[in-house]
Amino acid sequence: MEGYKKEIIACLSVILFTFTGIAGADTLKFKLGTPTPDSHPYNISAKIFADLLAARSNGRMSVAIHGSGQLGGERTMIEQVQLGTLDFQVTSLIGLGPFTNVAHGFNLPFLFDPEKPDFLFFKVARGPIGRKILDALEPSARVKGIAYLHYDFRDLYNNRKPINSLEDLRGMKFRIIEDPLQITTFRALGMAPVPIPFGEVYTAMQTKVIDGFEGNWTGLWAMKQYEVVKYVTEFGHHNCQPVLIMSPKRFHSLSKEDQDFILSCAAEAAAKGFDEVEVLKKKAREACINAGVKVNKVADMRAFKKAVEPVYKEYTAREPLVKEFVEEVKKLQKSN
Repeated sequence: MEGYKKEIIACLSVILFTFTGIAGADTLKFKLGTPTPDSHPYNISAKIFADLLAARSNGRMSVAIHGSGQLGGERTMIEQVQLGTLDFQVTSLIGLGPFTNVAHGFNLPFLFDPEKPDFLFFKVARGPIGRKILDALEPSARVKGIAYLHYDFRDLYNNRKPINSLEDLRGMKFRIIEDPLQITTFRALGMAPVPIPFGEVYTAMQTKVIDGFEGNWTGLWAMKQYEVVKYVTEFGHHNCQPVLIMSPKRFHSLSKEDQDFILSCAAEAAAKGFDEVEVLKKKAREACINAGVKVNKVADMRAFKKAVEPVYKEYTAREPLVKEFVEEVKKLQKSN
């Protein structure tokens, strides 16, 4: 896999070298929004992208990153991208769920092995079926899919007890992203899903508005949410699949050379970001455990996977591209 990543970056570098020679073009300034702080994987990947764009264009292109929800919540920023008032956003396919059904394939529960993040990122997201879904975002959600980014798989956090069985989850109030797939999934698992903005999770845990929430190690550490969490169950139901999106209005206003240049920088930034996020995940996990959270893994996941089978039936029937995605992923899993 290391050789595969190096090969990708080497090819992209040749493409980028070609475009750094664009002469006489206007200076281009872009604005990028995230709901997360600088230490979060979203922002780390965004900074790699911004730095590459500036360096490879010899300063002709620049990206100003506005993190920590300065420009609004995730949904608000998506709507800004749709309208063309925000150039770029790092969001997730879960966040795009209310706008399009094609986004749901990546986040069907337990489709991927959390111990094999490189398979998801390099074989699926950066493969033909991943590209097909990325390209489908513009006609279906009115945002231009630029590149998939990397994020660690998500777990369950709560203050009541370790989760070891379906019965342990029954009736627990869990914060989720406002997405129909997540609502359906968590209800199938017997939980009471509560849609709350990401920035309000800490307070909601403090005030016991919710019993828990789902997230990942890097987010738990970056947002200091470990301060209000007692138990972490490493669940690995999905990774939200982050994606860099762009305003179609702004993208199509650019020359073909500039469009290709941006796509190449984003692809290289995403590959570099994969390694950085993997390192950060290990550090964040260790730091949270040192801060006092108690960790467990479910010994037998069969009952959980059985409970969400109706979710697969519903979402593959709703969107042909999701059905195609699931079938292709399962083929790839058999051959890898």
